[in-house]
Amino acid sequence: MKNLLIVISFAVLVGCVTEAPTLQLSRATRVCVSVATDDLLYSTAVVSETAVQGVTRRIEKYLVNNLNDRGVQAGPSDTFKNGDAKLSVKVNTIETVTTTSIGAFSPIVKQQPKIKYTATLLAADGTTALNFDGEQDDESLDTLTKKIAEKVGDRVARCFR
Repeated sequence: MKNLLIVISFAVLVGCVTEAPTLQLSRATRVCVSVATDDLLYSTAVVSETAVQGVTRRIEKYLVNNLNDRGVQAGPSDTFKNGDAKLSVKVNTIETVTTTSIGAFSPIVKQQPKIKYTATLLAADGTTALNFDGEQDDESLDTLTKKIAEKVGDRVARCFR
């Protein structure tokens, strides 16, 4: 039994190692951040067509600030220069998630927005340094965009030495 526990613990640790980025970039490398909504599925109960643009601008702004706070030189998509790494966040869906909890006299039902996205970091030569899918939900769209920026910023910052 003890050996089984050791083997399982080792397997979990090995699984954690695979989360490491495959390519390390220099901190001197500038990152250009872009957020795209190609082929986006969204619920009009959560956001309107014009609100989608506001959500993507906020994600981009918060992500640029988050990366700069972590010591990674970052700029928005319109500042791309030759030699920059490129971080692309593709928003795939904006949907509604329903949660229930026990209330004093009846169940409490809440609906909140959920965003599913894909983030890809390419080095200046086009080599993929990071590629992952994520999802996040929260009661507030503003907080939701901040949480996505924090999650992506954390993963991207690990790719820099």
